[in-house]
Amino acid sequence: MNYAMLADNLFNKGNFEDAIEYYNEALNQDPSNIDIYFSLIESYFYINEYEKANNTIKMAHLIKKDSPELLFLEANYNCLIGMYDTAIDLYEKAIELGFYDETIQFNIAKAYYYASRYEEAITSLTNYIDTNDNDFEACFLLMKIFIHQEKIDEIKKYIDILIEKFPNRFYFYGIKLEILMGESKIDEYKKLLDVCQNQFNNLLEFEVYKLKYNITIKNINEAYSILNTFFKDDYTDIINVCRLNLFRIEDKYEEAENLIMEYFMNLIDFEVFVLCEMILMNNSSFENMEIYSKSILEKTSDINLKFLAEFYYSISIHLQGDEEKAKKYFEILNTNLIISSSANPQNDYIRYMQLVSYMINKDFEKALKLSNYIEKMYPNDYSIYYLKSIIYLELGKTEDYEKYKEKAISINNLVSKLYEED
Repeated sequence: MNYAMLADNLFNKGNFEDAIEYYNEALNQDPSNIDIYFSLIESYFYINEYEKANNTIKMAHLIKKDSPELLFLEANYNCLIGMYDTAIDLYEKAIELGFYDETIQFNIAKAYYYASRYEEAITSLTNYIDTNDNDFEACFLLMKIFIHQEKIDEIKKYIDILIEKFPNRFYFYGIKLEILMGESKIDEYKKLLDVCQNQFNNLLEFEVYKLKYNITIKNINEAYSILNTFFKDDYTDIINVCRLNLFRIEDKYEEAENLIMEYFMNLIDFEVFVLCEMILMNNSSFENMEIYSKSILEKTSDINLKFLAEFYYSISIHLQGDEEKAKKYFEILNTNLIISSSANPQNDYIRYMQLVSYMINKDFEKALKLSNYIEKMYPNDYSIYYLKSIIYLELGKTEDYEKYKEKAISINNLVSKLYEED
């Protein structure tokens, strides 16, 4: 009986467990047949029996040492168990020994990606896509890396080509919509939504972008219609952020606060964090600001978000009237910000945060010195003139206060409202 042929037929039908039984019988008949080993290893992969696959690889090495095909399968095994750097070395060795398989370039690209070796992953993917430009999974992974690295120019370079190549895949339309929204190109965003309407109407991913659009243009009734039709019982992060923005627009701060405390305590996202803090502050919920800030501070590994959480945590203490405790945390924050700004001289966000921290801590001489530096860096930023005017006011320098107030308003007339509130 030809067990190998029977096993191959079962393998081709997807019946891998029975195929394994016949491949093992075939090896009993012909223990030196390396091709049977290859098929047996792949069968184990398909049913997630990785250790059995590895044991078979070791046995096969005794039959044919340094077989490029075997090295390829061993590399695949290492990918499956998370040993990505080892897998890369094995893929490269297989290529050096003359192995050719059209998937190896994509496999090695995936290994680079999971090993966080993104530039090498990009090189492998672009080389692979040059000859396999209809491979959606490869194009998907390339976009995923560009998004992770915030390479907006690279995304723009590819996205229209990918939309044309995969017109039935909403994923790439979604990426372009995100870019347009990020650049505040609302008219173009709406045009692209209209293009997608017939093909993707009622697709949940598409309805999310319709919801975001209606929130952005403050079409509250339509936003609630979409929310209640498609996402009534959906409390995932993306939908909760939409709810939060709706509550903010409607000045429903109590509902927004309840949503934050129930669903946002573990969500690590820079922009969402700022939105939540602004809502809690507007609602004068300083105790919940403290609880929320501390929760994010303990959970995030992002250095900028950590500083921001420290900043709002200090402010929440300050606003609760505990000046001594607040001063202690502001001193810690300032020390961390000074260290970070020295290590990251280009991170101007940290400098702005440090400036406001000095101001809240009433250290106006240090604040003035830092504001002079920021003004030189950003002479057209109204916010620095506004902050500097407040510093001069606190220092009793009325003439300078009026001068910088006038500068701030001349750049952005909306600032005048801030002075009215002050």
